Amino acid sequence: MKTFAYLVTEPRPKISKTETIVSSHNKKIEGFIMVIGRPPFEAKDKEITTIDMVVSAAELAAGEGADILGLGEGVSGFYDKAYSATKNMKLPVTSGAALEAWTVFESVHRMARLKKISLKDQVLAVIDADCAPGSLCSRRFAGEVAKVVLNSAEPARLKRIEEEIGHLAEVEVVIEPDVSKAIAQADIVILCDAQSLSSSLPAAKKGALVCGIPADSGANEELAQRRDITFFQAGLIKMPNPVRFGFAAGLPEGVIPAPLAETMLLTFEEKFVNYSTGDNINLDKMDEIADIAAKHGFEVWLPQAPVL
Repeated sequence: MKTFAYLVTEPRPKISKTETIVSSHNKKIEGFIMVIGRPPFEAKDKEITTIDMVVSAAELAAGEGADILGLGEGVSGFYDKAYSATKNMKLPVTSGAALEAWTVFESVHRMARLKKISLKDQVLAVIDADCAPGSLCSRRFAGEVAKVVLNSAEPARLKRIEEEIGHLAEVEVVIEPDVSKAIAQADIVILCDAQSLSSSLPAAKKGALVCGIPADSGANEELAQRRDITFFQAGLIKMPNPVRFGFAAGLPEGVIPAPLAETMLLTFEEKFVNYSTGDNINLDKMDEIADIAAKHGFEVWLPQAPVL
């Protein structure tokens, strides 16, 4: 049976094996969850510290018989920025960004249909657009909206995305370093960092759709003050057959983070290659992983706008 490993960060390190995971057409895989400690707060270079942890985890996972390593919350962002340092690892790696971006794409479309909103008339702002999911979403939505506003703490990293969008579609693209100004002009906001939520909601215009990835546990308090906007959470997948996992995801039964789902799907397909790696992932991978998900019965989870 093919096996995956999935790496996350929590205060208490441990390794736990999953139950057998079964797809909608009875294909079976297994895996184990590797929980590593977070880099020390006082670490001078958390990026390098995290990369060292990923390399060590990959060696351990390979020794345990894993065929691929998935990177979860607290790990993938650092890996996207410095993945070249790990090209010689013993295992292929995926950050799950392709499927995560697909959940945003589908969720925005489903919510827009629910609200009877035409995307072609909307201004889209992508916050932290230089991360892997942000780059994918910025490029994928470019041909569907009236204007794209790109925001990042490192605006220089957005020039490449701006140029790529120019080759993909005839749409106005603006780089706005100020997160509040970027959000204030948008009808649809994609937040690629949960920490942006508290600063974004006061700036969001009335009636805006605000899509957050990943979830922010403190969202409810902020949202209670802005009932005039629609906030929804992407980045989540519902499995065809629920499975117990050895880490505290805090999600409904059978619902898992997209990076974990992508790791599973690649294992079902025996597609053991570096998949969602780096911050400039090919757009075709979004469609490919979405097709693989549908094949195995994995669905984008958006309870506010269920599939009809």
